Amino acid sequence: MTVAVTPGPEWRLARDRSGSVLVEFSLLAPVWIALLVFMLDFSEAFYLKMKIATALNGAAQYAFLNAQWVTPSTVTSFLANVQTVGQTTANLDTAPTVTVLFNNAAGTANSANYYCVSGGSSLTYISTGTSSASCGGAVMSGRYITITVAGQMSTFFPADPILGATIQVSDTAIVRFQ
Repeated sequence: MTVAVTPGPEWRLARDRSGSVLVEFSLLAPVWIALLVFMLDFSEAFYLKMKIATALNGAAQYAFLNAQWVTPSTVTSFLANVQTVGQTTANLDTAPTVTVLFNNAAGTANSANYYCVSGGSSLTYISTGTSSASCGGAVMSGRYITITVAGQMSTFFPADPILGATIQVSDTAIVRFQ
C-alpha cells in the first residue's frame, strides 16, 4: 500500500533554488574582486620592475662602452650622461631616480684611483692608488661605476594589506672597467 503525501508549503520553500545563485554570488564577489585588484597591482609592479631593469641595462651599457675615455675632468659630465640614459630608457610617465657613483663617490673625489672590491651584500672598496695593482689571485684592481635605478607606483587599491599604497622597485648594477 502506497501513501501519497502532498508536501505542504514549507517543503516547497525548502526545495526552491531560485535565489541560491544570488546568495552565492554575493558571498564570493568580494573575494573575486579583491583577487582581481591584487592581480592588477602585482602585474603593474612586475611591469615597473621590467622597466627599471631596462633602464638599468641601458645605463650600464652606456657606462661600459664609454667609461674607458673618462678623465678626472670629464667625470661629472659622464655621470650626468649615465643618469640621463637611465631616466630616458625607462620610458615611464614619471622618470625614475637614477643614482650614479664613480668609485663609490658621487663626485670626482675618487676618479683617478683604482680599487679592489670585496664583500658580499655590502662592498668594501680598497684603494690601490692611481694605477692598477693585484688584488690577490688573478684579480686586478679597477675603477667602478655603481648605478641604482629606483621607481615607484601607486596601487589601484590604496588600502591593500599586502602591497600597501605604493610599490617601490629598485635595482643596482656595478660596472667595472680598467
